[in-house]
Amino acid sequence: DVAGSLLDMSSLGTIASTGGGRALVDITNGGHVLMGNFMNTRVTTTINLNTDSVLSVASLQADSPVAITLKTATDRLEASGSLLLGNKITITAPAGGTVRVGGDFLYTHENAADLSLGLAQLECVGDWQWLEVGGTDFNLACDSIPDDNFGYLQLIIGQAGHASVVQLVDLHDNHQPGVADALYLFNFEDDDCKGGIEGLRMLGGSTLVIGDLNVYAMLDIDENGKTDDVIELTRLHDLFEPGETSYRFNHTAPDGFINDGWIIRPEMFPPIGAIDARQPSNPDGSNPAGWTTIDLVFLGDPPPLPGKNEFEVEVTGGGTPPEIVGVTVGSYKVTVELDGPIPHGDGVHGVQTKITHVPSGSKTCVGYLPADVNNDRLSNANDILALINHLNDAPGPSLADYQTDIDRSGLTNASDILRVIDLLNGAGVYDPWNGATLPECP
Repeated sequence: DVAGSLLDMSSLGTIASTGGGRALVDITNGGHVLMGNFMNTRVTTTINLNTDSVLSVASLQADSPVAITLKTATDRLEASGSLLLGNKITITAPAGGTVRVGGDFLYTHENAADLSLGLAQLECVGDWQWLEVGGTDFNLACDSIPDDNFGYLQLIIGQAGHASVVQLVDLHDNHQPGVADALYLFNFEDDDCKGGIEGLRMLGGSTLVIGDLNVYAMLDIDENGKTDDVIELTRLHDLFEPGETSYRFNHTAPDGFINDGWIIRPEMFPPIGAIDARQPSNPDGSNPAGWTTIDLVFLGDPPPLPGKNEFEVEVTGGGTPPEIVGVTVGSYKVTVELDGPIPHGDGVHGVQTKITHVPSGSKTCVGYLPADVNNDRLSNANDILALINHLNDAPGPSLADYQTDIDRSGLTNASDILRVIDLLNGAGVYDPWNGATLPECP
């Protein structure tokens, strides 16, 4: 029990137990606990903050349950690095509670109650950060939203004098498998989805990269980008003119706060988190194939041309990282050219390939798992059904060509069903991919 004092546990890296156990930490009445790169393993841990209390970590991840509860509006969870929650770490905060993160904020929860921050502020204050998007897309029908929907009362990006880049990613299926998730920054004072406070604030010339993902925020901006003294739910893509890739976010909020930032939506291929489900070659081993060019977000329009030695390539799941042989620039992006296809694995595991521009921190991660039509990181008979449903226009998520054109013919048809079966059964030179999985991004 830490009450009204500072407890420095920054040298603690792991809470572990050989046979399982429980840990309880209460931080109360202005208490402040410092932890390092915290890893919780085989210990069920409960951390409660109550009244002007702070939990500070360098980073946080766990393979056993950790429940963090902020009890009052003056409590804070701060991470100088990343919060990698997986599905083991839950966070609950009341109105006014604050979560502050300097690295990536990622999670795999499917139940929005496990990340209950709909009344809290999320502050992103790092350099280049990924932020997982996990809410169901209800468009502007705010009265249809049943819960926090993995949203926040307010997203604050950057600090005065420090520009942050927050890149939205949809690395995990949360509410609806196979359907792109959305981010809601919202609270409402009436049934018409109006009033309250603005859901987005940007400081120091920061950048929010939304790509193709939908973001809905309470804003005092109409469809023409003008303030109209009405705070209402706004789709950020609607702020852009047709064909535009950037929007200057510098309006003055009703409370007098002056925003200073940019929202950008560069066209990226393959998108972050995409999984190539197509054949790695013909059944006889000829024509090896896979992505050989990959886009990364890069600031500036056009951005400066970086050298190929500024990039780092990592893989998980097996294989040798491809080398970068060329770099070209586009609108808010760079395209790296590889010396060959990204690796695809061995029939037991697919492969994730991560490319990072080291000086800026911009990064992307794409997967290769043959036969994984529905992109759920598992190749099995369900992928046959997913492809059949796609061909029959059955209700369900839309699928990209890299999920359906399995034989790489340029068309998706019945022959692709046969090729999925070939891949699952190990026909020709193929490894048998039935039951193969895709690891996490490095």
